[in-house]
Parts: sequence; C-alpha cells; structure tokens
Amino acid sequence: MYYFLYRTDYISENSQIQLLQSVQHLIGDDEHSFFIYRMRHYLQIQYRIDLISLTITDHQVLICTPHDFETGCDFTDFIINFMLHHLGTIYTLIEP
Repeated sequence: MYYFLYRTDYISENSQIQLLQSVQHLIGDDEHSFFIYRMRHYLQIQYRIDLISLTITDHQVLICTPHDFETGCDFTDFIINFMLHHLGTIYTLIEP
C-alpha cells in the first residue's frame, strides 16, 4: 500500500530534518525495529515485523507499507500525526 502525504506548498528543509530525527528516535526506542538502508531522503526500515520505505521530497512524503488503510500501521499513524502537528493541513492519496 502506498501513502502519498503531500502539501501544495514547500516542506521546508527544517521540517524534513525534524521528521527524520523523529523517525530515528522512534526506531531507536523500539527494540524490534531497525534501519536497513538510510540515505538523506530515503529510509528503508524494519518496523517490528513490517518492511517499510519512507521517501521525503520538497512537497510530499511517500510511505510504502504492507498494511492497507483499514488495518493501519503504527508507523504510518506516527508520520501522519507528525505532519499534521508540524505542517498543518496535508493531503493524502492512497494506492494499493
């Protein structure tokens, strides 16, 4: 399942860094989670039993997760809540 979380305006470099730091903290605090691959704007994460990828660009955050919207995922909820809190209004596009 792909979750596109985006804004019509620019996601600042500071906001992108805050998001990355929050993800690093979340993964570091969970003994069953770890980074498989990490670049500046792309992360591949083993989050508990799920393989998740996260891509951050100037206008969107793309999350690829094995869960659909109805079954949900704590990681996806974390990212959505972070963006709502720090960026305000966001738009979503969800594709299987």
